[in-house]
Amino acid sequence: MFDPKQVFDWLKLSGKQAFILCLITSIMLFSGDELLTNFGVFQDS
Repeated sequence: MFDPKQVFDWLKLSGKQAFILCLITSIMLFSGDELLTNFGVFQDS
């Protein structure tokens, strides 16, 4: 069976680091194009 704790052990991430990484990726995933353009991740054509 898949154990999420094994992934954290493999990546050597603490719980706090994993939470911050999840928070940042969630913001980038669900934010609008304007915010991503300001971050320099998304470029308007």
